[in-house]
Amino acid sequence: MTASKSANRDSTYVAATAADYYRSLRTWLRFRHPDEIGAYAGGVGVRLDKARIYFLAIIALLAVAMVMATILQVLSMSPHRGKAQSVVAASADAWKYSALKDALTGEGVMSASVVSSNWNHLDGLQSNEVSATLMIMKMTDGSTPVYFTVEAGQMPCRGEQTCRVMVQAGDDAPVAFDATVPSDGNTRRLYLHDNARFVAALHRAGRIALTVPLLHEGNRVWTFDTRNLSI
Repeated sequence: MTASKSANRDSTYVAATAADYYRSLRTWLRFRHPDEIGAYAGGVGVRLDKARIYFLAIIALLAVAMVMATILQVLSMSPHRGKAQSVVAASADAWKYSALKDALTGEGVMSASVVSSNWNHLDGLQSNEVSATLMIMKMTDGSTPVYFTVEAGQMPCRGEQTCRVMVQAGDDAPVAFDATVPSDGNTRRLYLHDNARFVAALHRAGRIALTVPLLHEGNRVWTFDTRNLSI
């Protein structure tokens, strides 16, 4: 019985104290001058003890933290909402080179690759940052195969079917290139036909844009910084 009475007294005290804090806070918010707050507090006997100050300080800090968290969440979402394409800065020499070995001849093969200067948002994916890569290879026979690879999505052409890729070199008019999925069946990659003409356009222009069809996504454009290609 004693424990029950003690618990009741504690709960009553907590409820009364919380109500007191709430009334005090609402009253303080209605006054603007410190003297008025002090006069009111002294008139009704509200004690400005440390417990109340700490309690109100914690409430204020929590409120500020919630507001800041909401602001940060909105800022993190806003750059991609409603945008089909985002642009990132490109370096003056974006090509990356690597030495490979020809499986048939054993001779060295050079490859150059560059990542797109922009991202695309694909409707069928949750990712908002889908980039693409352009790779040029210099074979031992002097040929230069060209591969376009998208980070996500699929090409609509299969097997012997061809995809139509529009290529714009610099400010030139767009030119159509046929492309097929490579023999390994990678549906995120296209092998561009007439690669010698394509590489010549790369050397002539410092920027190139590829309009590529994607399955269920339609045509999407990726741009590449193609300056200083040494293949």
